[in-house]
Amino acid sequence: MKKKCILLLISILLVLISTGCFNEGITQDVQININNTNTHEEKDIDDVIKKLKNEFVSFQNCRLLTIDYDSVNQNMEEEWNNIKYNDIMVIKFSFICEGNSNTFSKNETYYYTAYYGKISENSSYNLITMGQG
Repeated sequence: MKKKCILLLISILLVLISTGCFNEGITQDVQININNTNTHEEKDIDDVIKKLKNEFVSFQNCRLLTIDYDSVNQNMEEEWNNIKYNDIMVIKFSFICEGNSNTFSKNETYYYTAYYGKISENSSYNLITMGQG
């Protein structure tokens, strides 16, 4: 009886996975464009791109298409929500929704901008906000 219950649970789990109930944001095979690295160090840019990919996992049934960094779009110091950031890195990215989503339309491509900032010279970049545009 115990084996039948375990097999039934495994079968249900496989069906849920195959139907996309657990599809998280997909970040593999992403086109990454890095232009004008004269504002931020390459290791900082790589770190922020990794953080963006980790954040993207919560975009259900979506696939990340591109990530773009261009130092021309960077803001050096800014106050955001009453916090003074020593440096802000702007990353633009695009993705497509490939399945059912409460937030995004299926087969639609979206263009978002994410802002990562650090509070002091020695701190790491953390997500401030992201949104369409």
